Amino acid sequence: MKTVLETLFAGAPLGVNEAEAVLDRILNGEVPAEVTGALLAALRMRGETPAEITGFARALRARMQRVETHEELTLDTCGTGGDGGLTFNVSTAVSLLLASLDVPVVKHGNRAVSSRSGSADVLEALGIPLQNSAEGVRQALETSHFGFCFAPAFHPILKELAPLRRNLGVRTIFNLLGPLCNPAEVSHQLLGVYDRKLTPVLAEVLRQLGTREALVVASYDGLDELSLAAPTQVSHLKAGQITHFELSPEEAGLKRQPLTDLEGGSAQENALILERIFQGQKGAARDLVCYNAAAALWITGKAPTLREGVHLAAEALDQGKVLKTLELLRRPL
Repeated sequence: MKTVLETLFAGAPLGVNEAEAVLDRILNGEVPAEVTGALLAALRMRGETPAEITGFARALRARMQRVETHEELTLDTCGTGGDGGLTFNVSTAVSLLLASLDVPVVKHGNRAVSSRSGSADVLEALGIPLQNSAEGVRQALETSHFGFCFAPAFHPILKELAPLRRNLGVRTIFNLLGPLCNPAEVSHQLLGVYDRKLTPVLAEVLRQLGTREALVVASYDGLDELSLAAPTQVSHLKAGQITHFELSPEEAGLKRQPLTDLEGGSAQENALILERIFQGQKGAARDLVCYNAAAALWITGKAPTLREGVHLAAEALDQGKVLKTLELLRRPL
């Protein structure tokens, strides 16, 4: 490990295999906490490379509880969080809307980290029980097109590192790994990140991990979503190729809206926001959900354009389709 630290302190990168071996040793308990902290700090100060993130993701994937599905296509909307935007649980609303349109969604998520309500918190507030087993997620996916992988249940090894991460008190490479380590190893992703510099980095990581198609997005107003208030930087992975561009709400046929109209609150407050959207209430919150859902519908081939994706999403809300999905998810398996 001394050689690894010297490499990092010299500003040199680690290769994929080298990074994977480093995390393996950390997870095996072979590395003292102070050395692990120094390593994570060195990576953060220099900026983690795609190879280093890929290596760490491979090591974590090798130890997770896997979810085997029978779906040819599966999607995750999990983002990094950490944007500080304090919006309601947009990606969770999007995932439920997509499931109502028969898109197989396996959402990976946790309790609140950067906000007052994480995806697990708001799902519970909606009356949806969390599944802690691969079989439970698989059954939920088969009956409702929506399965939720509660991160602590599927990545128990990370519990050992929680005290160290809390003591460091800053973002580290582990803040990037959640969306990269879905237990179902999904084929498609809509991945929001908190920093625009990360969109090409994580798109390359997803390419190396074998993801079929993904949009990695970060808006110019700091949201880890496609934003209604500003343009959004996008890195698009498709068929092993990555392209970079910007999207604006006008391209999807939507008006710009201020972020103040999109603020969230506690899990209970956010659940009420989601239920109002699902009941067909119009407004900025609905538009934001439709915009992000449209992006996912586009990359999964369900909509030819963003505008058509927004139309399909809005139609599903007006027809109460998500309410029916909620009914299915609230039933015990």
